[in-house]
Amino acid sequence: MGLSNKKKNIIFCSSEYITSKDYGGLAVFLKKFISLLKKDFNIHLIVTSSNNKKYYKDGINIYNVNTNYNLLKIFKKFFLPLYIISQSWLINKKLNKLIAKLASVQFVHFSNYQCLGLFYKNKLPVITRLSSLETLWDNSNFFSISEYLEKYTLSKSNLILSPSNFLISELKKNYNLKGFFLPPLTEKINKKKIKTKKKIILTFGSISPGKGSFIIENIINNILNIDKNIFYYWIGNVDKKYYRSNDSFKKKLQQNTVYPSRIKIISKLSRRRLFYYINKSRIIILPSLRDNSPNACLEALAMEKVIIARKNSGFDNLIKDKFNGFLFNKRNEFEIINLISKILSFKKKDKKKITYNIRNYNKNFQPEKVIKIYKKYINKIT
Repeated sequence: MGLSNKKKNIIFCSSEYITSKDYGGLAVFLKKFISLLKKDFNIHLIVTSSNNKKYYKDGINIYNVNTNYNLLKIFKKFFLPLYIISQSWLINKKLNKLIAKLASVQFVHFSNYQCLGLFYKNKLPVITRLSSLETLWDNSNFFSISEYLEKYTLSKSNLILSPSNFLISELKKNYNLKGFFLPPLTEKINKKKIKTKKKIILTFGSISPGKGSFIIENIINNILNIDKNIFYYWIGNVDKKYYRSNDSFKKKLQQNTVYPSRIKIISKLSRRRLFYYINKSRIIILPSLRDNSPNACLEALAMEKVIIARKNSGFDNLIKDKFNGFLFNKRNEFEIINLISKILSFKKKDKKKITYNIRNYNKNFQPEKVIKIYKKYINKIT
């Protein structure tokens, strides 16, 4: 299995990894994060999948847990809490067998999404990293089973880590649990100069009201009216709870402007192609009402792009307003229009200054620095 007897074992449990068919920001984070811990630990990753395959990849022992049974598919579609309970039980069944098999397991690290640690009963220390909070998405007016399950699961943790102070405050407010800040990870992405007359304003991520789609609907005409060379692109796929298709969202935007030909909606891309479009853009708009761990923001910052994002919504640890980007007030999306005009009218010295600030501020999220902080937290609970 590629194990080293000199290293202690740690076990990660996740609902997705880069080996998953459709993976998102959580999987991208784990790939970067785990690769930095391989020098000091034997890494074991238990991840939900469509099979029970075990294999060794990139220095990591991966254990797939099949959660693709027909019954679980029905639960997932019609009653998600029952799916979460079933999935968590399968994950912990595998976890208990692995702990019994391995020697010197130092701790277990859970991703909190879908309450993977719900049935955890072992005495080993538990670290949970917040990738979301159910309270931010659940629309229940009264009792919520999903929120109850999440609160109960998180209460078992010896240490809860969060990539933003926004999530830490929500954790305290909603569950009366204490979290600690662990900076998100940035990465080095090659930035190339692309010559184009188009002044592309880009948003990327899933297309939904939570990600601010209705904000863009409201202000699209104002954005395009600033300059005849402005084009607006959104890269991502719609959340089908709110839009039938990417085309239906595009038509909504086009109906709200006299410049319909300057709108482009692009389906979710590979990271390489996504970086091409980020590179090509002048400004990135991230209008999310709430963003748990904004990978989109990190990727744009890594490419030294100027970002406009919503204040007090999860971006505040990444963007220092008017320093390395701009934050608009929650209830005034029309601020975005003034900010776009301001950024596009930057003189050469203004561009140099904000690029320097972006580069400098990114040092807070360097992988080596983040891992050093993580290890300090480990020492406190093991």
